[in-house]
Amino acid sequence: MKRYRLTLLLGLTTALACYFGYSFQMMAYWSAEHGMFWYWIGAVLSYLCSAAALILFFIDVKTERELTVLERIIDGWVMAVGFFAVILNILWTTFIIAWMG
Repeated sequence: MKRYRLTLLLGLTTALACYFGYSFQMMAYWSAEHGMFWYWIGAVLSYLCSAAALILFFIDVKTERELTVLERIIDGWVMAVGFFAVILNILWTTFIIAWMG
């Protein structure tokens, strides 16, 4: 299980980044009494999770592990999809902030 820890963390932070990235824009409309507080909390969480996923991505690339062929395919797939999703999430979050501002 230790061999998969980095891949699992990468997948988890990518999923969290995408969750906050696609749902934070709705936080702006939650309530007039909160103002834009939850909107900015969601945006910051989206950026923080995206940064964590990118850091884990580069650590995963640099880490030497003994994996089977199937494990390498799964790890590569998670890394590729995760990297693509995080980059899109950063662009989406930036676009929504510019659009709301």
